[in-house]
Amino acid sequence: MRNGHVTATAPFPGEGAELFATVELARHPSVPVDRPIALLAMTITGVLLAILCFTKPKQNAAPVLVNEYRENKSAANAVR
Repeated sequence: MRNGHVTATAPFPGEGAELFATVELARHPSVPVDRPIALLAMTITGVLLAILCFTKPKQNAAPVLVNEYRENKSAANAVR
């Protein structure tokens, strides 16, 4: 616990006890360490998602022409 102490206690819920307290806020609040890391991770994820959604994948192989495909298919059928 960080600079904390017990202010009040109460029994388990359902026993009709109410808990009241005055909470003092810190004068110089701090940002959790994971907040900038989470912002960086979300930015990287968003950029990667945009790149994958809006770019066309590269085609490494040459496109097959329809006539060549038909000729190869008919030649393969003739061999059978």
